Amino acid sequence: LDRTKSKFDVAKSSGDPKMIDVGKAALEAVGDSGYLTYLKTFGIDQITATLTQDDKQITVVITSPTKTPERAKTLESLVGGVITLGKVRDENPSDERTLLDGAKVGSDGKTFILNFSLPKDIAQALINKKLQEAQAKKQQAQPNGETTTKTANNNGSH
Repeated sequence: LDRTKSKFDVAKSSGDPKMIDVGKAALEAVGDSGYLTYLKTFGIDQITATLTQDDKQITVVITSPTKTPERAKTLESLVGGVITLGKVRDENPSDERTLLDGAKVGSDGKTFILNFSLPKDIAQALINKKLQEAQAKKQQAQPNGETTTKTANNNGSH
């Protein structure tokens, strides 16, 4: 995700403001991790990501407009193939395999859809791990050994 071109639509945000900030940071961490790089390979330049949570699961739905319904179906097939190959390549358990197991692709007319749905406890653990990794990288990149810290509280009550 290109942070200079990305924006969060706060008008559509609802819920605990701290959890919204964690969600934003999680989406940024996923973007920084390179997990979505293959979408660019398939010509997907613009996405909308919607993160939702209920008592049982956390879901991220990524949609992208295409020029034709046929193109959306082609992307569905291509990304579905990448997910299948990833499942063969990545051993279970791993963070990547967890995401791949929770992934489903589809299309609706001219819209390509990539859906990740994970049980809440598993998703929270994965999000916290990725946020900590991203924060560690930022701290290593600080000049003169200066560090900044930001922590997320995961007490299971979210």
